[in-house]
Formats: sequence, C-alpha cells, structure tokens
Amino acid sequence: MWRLLSGASLLLALVAVLLSLAPLYLAEFRFQRFLRQTVAGSGLDSLTEQALRQKLAGRARELSLPVDENQVAITHPGGNTRVEMKYAVRRDFVLYQIDLHFHPAAIRETARP
Repeated sequence: MWRLLSGASLLLALVAVLLSLAPLYLAEFRFQRFLRQTVAGSGLDSLTEQALRQKLAGRARELSLPVDENQVAITHPGGNTRVEMKYAVRRDFVLYQIDLHFHPAAIRETARP
C-alpha cells in the first residue's frame, strides 16, 4: 500500500511541475512564432534594427518573458537577416530551483538570382 501511495505522490508531483512550466513554454512558443512572422514579413525592410529590437522586446514583455532589447542580436550573414536572442527563466519549486534557457531565432533568406 505504501508503494502505491509513494508512486501516486511522485506522479502528482511530476504533473504539478509540468503544469507550472506549461504556461512558460506556451509563451515561448508564441514568441517564437511572432519572431518568425516578423522576420519573414514584408514590413521587416521598413524597420530599423533598433525598431525591430524594440518590437521584439515589447512582445516578449507582453508574454511575460524576460527579453531585453540588448539581448536581441541582428546579423546579416551572406546578405540574409538573422535575428536571435538568448535568455533564461528561473523557476523555484519547494525543493528545487531550475533555470530554463531559451534561444529563439529566425532567419530571412534573400532571394538569390
């Protein structure tokens, strides 16, 4: 009987951890989708790099993600536009602390003749 109770307790603890992390992963998914749409969109050419950084950081704040404008890296390898950032989110549980590291990125390839 005690094995069943300890197994059920462990399973419930795992489910609780997964449920507490799910909103964070959902926000990251939404941010990644926004990043890809922004980089692939036709309005990218009209944005300065600073305006793009502000737009991405603003959307991250709306989703409660800790992305600062300084964390948005914009490069132009081979004439393409690559936007990426790295950030971490710390979650504290009763007996454990975890840092989740995210690396959203998107690239817009220029058409080659």
